[in-house]
Amino acid sequence: MIELWLIPFLVLACLGFAITCLVLWRRQRHHIRQVEALHQDVVESAEAAAFGQRVSRRNLSNELGELSGTINLLFDALAAKDAQMRQCESLFEGLANAVPNLVLIHREQILFANSVAADPLGLDVTGAAEAVIRMANTHMAGAIRMVSVSLGVDPRDFALFAFGG
Repeated sequence: MIELWLIPFLVLACLGFAITCLVLWRRQRHHIRQVEALHQDVVESAEAAAFGQRVSRRNLSNELGELSGTINLLFDALAAKDAQMRQCESLFEGLANAVPNLVLIHREQILFANSVAADPLGLDVTGAAEAVIRMANTHMAGAIRMVSVSLGVDPRDFALFAFGG
């Protein structure tokens, strides 16, 4: 037989458990809304990053507020890099206008190629830049062959000839 005093205690324990679950559920729901709002702010700021829009810290918990501050720092760094890239692009364009037969290459990546340089070759801009890379590699290989032979060494005796600069 169940003791009569145990029934009200169990009812109170169940009510306390239900209230605790409700409070935790509401907190989690509020946190999810904050995360969704932060996500929306990040997306909107990323879309309008060129205009200097920032992620707002309105009504956010401390952790999400710190995260939004970090995201703003990231946007600032990206804006600075974007400004540097735009400056480099304008320098390349100015250089290409000053020297019309120009193809700029760095680490076998085509940085800038002018169509004036490609037209006489009958190639597109990318093809002309790739031709410049092949020609530079051929000239370097010829120079290595010439130096090796002048030193009395036959390059065919080597399986690999590494160089750099």
